[in-house]
Formats: sequence, C-alpha cells, structure tokens
Amino acid sequence: EKVLRIWRNKTLWQYFNTWADKAQESAIYKAKLKKVVFRWTHQTTSHAFETWKLALQIATRNKNLFSKVVRIWINKTVWQCWNTWVLNVKESITDKVKLKRVLSKWINQTISH
Repeated sequence: EKVLRIWRNKTLWQYFNTWADKAQESAIYKAKLKKVVFRWTHQTTSHAFETWKLALQIATRNKNLFSKVVRIWINKTVWQCWNTWVLNVKESITDKVKLKRVLSKWINQTISH
C-alpha cells in the first residue's frame, strides 16, 4: 500500500507539474496576446485620431481660405461700387458745368437780342 501511495503521488505530482507548466505557458500567451491586442487597438485609435486631426486641419484651412475669398469678393464689390459712384459724381459735375455754360450762353443770347 505504501508503494502504491508513493507511485500514485509521483504520478499525481507529474500531472500537477505538467498542469502548472501549461498554466504558466497559458498565462504568458494571454499576456502576450493582451499586449498585441492593446498595441493594435492603440495603433488603430492613434491612426483614427491622426486622421481626425488632419481632417480638422483641412477643414480649418478651407474655412480660412473661404473667408479670405469672400472678404476679397466683398472688397472688390465695394470697390467697384465706389468707383462707379465716383465716376457718376464726376460725370454729374461735368454735366453741371456744361449745363451752366449752355444756360449762360442762352441767357446771354436772349438778353443781347
């Protein structure tokens, strides 16, 4: 009976050692797998953030460019209106001067006759 117990304990001890080795290997594998999954998800998250950051930069640049274009267009429109107004004022002054000359000549002709 003692021999059987020793033999059984040796056999059980071998099984326990095998189980302990496999459990340790499994824990190492799980840790490595967790590390790989973490790196992969971190890389994916980082890539998504970089893509979002680039899209934000492009949107900001486009907004600034659009604002600049609109500002230039408005300034050009205002400048054209101003130039048109100035030309109209000059033309009006010229017309007044011509009208005064014509009226003056007509009045002088009428008075002299």
